Amino acid sequence: MSFASLLGIVLLAFVALLLLRQIYFKRQVRHFTPEEVTRKLKFNVPLVFLDVRTTGENRQGQIPDSLNIPLHELSSRLPELEPYRHREIVVYCATGTRSVIAAHFLQKHGFSAANLRGGFVAWRANPNI
Repeated sequence: MSFASLLGIVLLAFVALLLLRQIYFKRQVRHFTPEEVTRKLKFNVPLVFLDVRTTGENRQGQIPDSLNIPLHELSSRLPELEPYRHREIVVYCATGTRSVIAAHFLQKHGFSAANLRGGFVAWRANPNI
């Protein structure tokens, strides 16, 4: 077997593992559409928005009053979320991939967290917001 074939097999296996991991996370993590979140806000459900995009991405726009803790800093900055432990945290990133990972992480640490389906892109595209 050539090196290129072996490398191809390893890459294929890695991609398959990533896909399985994503499917596993999506089954455990709740997902809210921007419309569902808007309805919750209209009924005064006390939500906390957590933006796990980078600081640079956050500077380009964010959901009002959201907290910004980039995904790669979440584990070290987890104590900052303690005041919100008993509130629902809606986690978002640009399109919803990083936020699924963050929501799963928060759930494993006892927080009530859900993913904003489609992320900030979907939120900004919603005309009802």
